Amino acid sequence: MGRHLPKTLVIAGMFLSVGSLSCGRGQSWTQTGAPSNNWGAIACSADGSKLVAAAGSRFWGTSGGIYTSSNRGTNWTLTGAPIGEWDSVASSADGTKLIAAPCGGNLYISTNSGLTWITNSPSGCGVAASSADGSVLVALDGSIHFSTNSGLTWGSLLAVDMIGVACSADGVWMAVFGNGGYVFSSSNSGASWESPGAIPNPWYGDGAYEYFSVGSSVDGRILLVAAGRSRFSPPFAGLFSSTNSGQTWVSNSLPTNEGWQGAALSTDGTKGFVVNSLGQVYSLPNPGGIWVSNSAPALSWQSVACSADGAVAYAAPSNGSIWKLLTAPSPLLGITSSSNSVRLSWLVPSENLVLQQNAALNVGAWSDVTNVPILNLSTLREEVALPAGASATFYRLSVR
Repeated sequence: MGRHLPKTLVIAGMFLSVGSLSCGRGQSWTQTGAPSNNWGAIACSADGSKLVAAAGSRFWGTSGGIYTSSNRGTNWTLTGAPIGEWDSVASSADGTKLIAAPCGGNLYISTNSGLTWITNSPSGCGVAASSADGSVLVALDGSIHFSTNSGLTWGSLLAVDMIGVACSADGVWMAVFGNGGYVFSSSNSGASWESPGAIPNPWYGDGAYEYFSVGSSVDGRILLVAAGRSRFSPPFAGLFSSTNSGQTWVSNSLPTNEGWQGAALSTDGTKGFVVNSLGQVYSLPNPGGIWVSNSAPALSWQSVACSADGAVAYAAPSNGSIWKLLTAPSPLLGITSSSNSVRLSWLVPSENLVLQQNAALNVGAWSDVTNVPILNLSTLREEVALPAGASATFYRLSVR
């Protein structure tokens, strides 16, 4: 392990209980119970169980309502949000606080998973993002709008032609993206802003892109941008990523002339999903790997979302139902130690995981750790603190 641990040995991996997962699971996309609609945006909770999806889009000239699901898309409920041309939706980590951004109207906010909605925010916002606890919000129209109290009050900063936004889990870091590749970020919840770097050509085009989506890691360090077609000139577009909060960018190994619509990243930035309007869905199954074309139906995909661990993904088209992809989770146990304690942590899981312990690897009697995990909203990791034992102890995660 390379550390001087207090007589505690940790297996940094995951062991699955026999029969806990089907070996064939996660090989293809399956249709959810969502009605056929002209979906424009989708978001999910950190564990992937709660969903919010908006129908209607200004790009298609259609209007629709906002729907929610609390069981991974099996059942859906049309909420009381008004019918509109919704451009984006965002969710807190637990799925209780939601924000929806329409074209040309006020932002709508829900603090009870979509049961009721309020609007007391700036009008005209087309895109929005949220911190993990839903307290820090950032939205765009002709200005940058940001709130640190779940939308009760707002601050604003003039910034013309901004079309994309991202926010860290703790809400301290946020970034906005403008036509021409411009990037502006704040490291103090919007109190001040700076320009760390610009996305390079050929993304620039004529500075008028119809579609733009941003995926971000939990801390905003890893970013994935999907830039769609330009309205007036050749389709300079593509996928671009950064591993230093937007200071430098590289072009991803996917076609640059596709109608890219949506991008999503796992919390640690190691897994990703992108969709385009030409019927293609790609996934990045592991860090440093290559993008893989998925076996999704050829629909006009508009938006994509994934769980914190990247094991559950949802794709929303403009011409059908919402689809999902379930893959076997592969969490790693993290460990930090002091002279008298050990802290174990893992990403918010898409499966029901339980931490177990044993005195030896070759003994079958693993027992559950009874300490209740505490969610760290800054990292979206479940954490368990344990006292250092007098003898070596092995730990594992098991699916229930």
